[in-house]
Amino acid sequence: MNDVRRRALRNGLIATVLAGLVGLTVDAALSNRGPAPEASPTASTRTPRPVCKAAWEVVPNPQPDPRGDELLGVAALSRSLAWAVGATGPPDAPTATLIERWDGERWTAVSSPNGGQVTNLLRAVDARTPADAWAVGETSSGGETQPLIVHWDGVAWTLSAVPSVTGGGSLFGVAAIRPDDVWAVGSTGDATAGLEHALALHWDGLAWTAAALHVGQGRSLLADVSAVSSSDVWAVGYHHNGPLVVHFDGRKWTTSPVEAPGTLSAVDAIGTGEVWAGGAALIRWNGSQWTEAGTVRAGGSVTSLSGVDADGLWAVGARSARGTTRSLIQRFDGVRWTLAAGPGVQGPDVLTDGSTAPDGSLWAVGYHDVPQGRFGLVARARVTCA
Repeated sequence: MNDVRRRALRNGLIATVLAGLVGLTVDAALSNRGPAPEASPTASTRTPRPVCKAAWEVVPNPQPDPRGDELLGVAALSRSLAWAVGATGPPDAPTATLIERWDGERWTAVSSPNGGQVTNLLRAVDARTPADAWAVGETSSGGETQPLIVHWDGVAWTLSAVPSVTGGGSLFGVAAIRPDDVWAVGSTGDATAGLEHALALHWDGLAWTAAALHVGQGRSLLADVSAVSSSDVWAVGYHHNGPLVVHFDGRKWTTSPVEAPGTLSAVDAIGTGEVWAGGAALIRWNGSQWTEAGTVRAGGSVTSLSGVDADGLWAVGARSARGTTRSLIQRFDGVRWTLAAGPGVQGPDVLTDGSTAPDGSLWAVGYHDVPQGRFGLVARARVTCA
């Protein structure tokens, strides 16, 4: 697949709203700080929880390449361990993978492997234990882009052998369930010709193999994956220009009927009957069907959903604001979705992923554009309830 087209596809998945913008302009006067209006409420019969507020802070993180870098995925395992992944180099041509680690006090860059000689990029990460984490993305040596998978064994990140994908391929999401049960999703085929097709790879403890997916004819892609268990795995993306949801029951993948506007780029499987997905809209699985269950702010797109339960769910992404791009943050308290003020940084900014720690705090990563270039952004939200 043409690398330029693949990078364009990646940026579209990060935030659909960015597709309509021609470049990013620096506007230091703009900020996410200050009061934000409420989003549309979601009907619920549950008793509302106490009023909770989130306080955001931007946490310093390494900037290893003067040409710039971006963070695209994050996984919070505990208060003293979190991973963030992305790439270094110019945003249109990332040359090397980037992995950063939180040790409870600071973020530091750690050694990360590269697969190809031209393009190397990590988009998503999932950590099962302190000695078992996976990150996925893409790599190339000037020809077709191929899936890239790296593994952390408690000592070092190393390349994991991936089957070659005919026509090129890329990975956008990963879910680690057990040492011998990991799913990675993305697409294969030529997106330039509209021939990309949904891809799911499975790790059985020894090797990665491609799973059978029957999503129908036409272009399709899986952008994210989340698992309740080995027999309850969800992945979302698009088929043609509409939403795509597929479910794995331990034996096979099947499509799950859904009606929602636009495409989907995020999923969080909290429980068997509690699954959320987002993109241009927010939808909810109640164990038997999908329904629209929240409104995304106009001009915005959700790129990540994360929560320890349905009463503290976060949605992050990007939105168009006065001709530039700003982070989008919404929070569900079990009753309704509300807009939250973000960390507020210089220049246009995007949040690409979020991960909720066991204590309920949220790590969010992305990037912001300043005159010196594009640089990774790490922010943390702590919630207090009255």
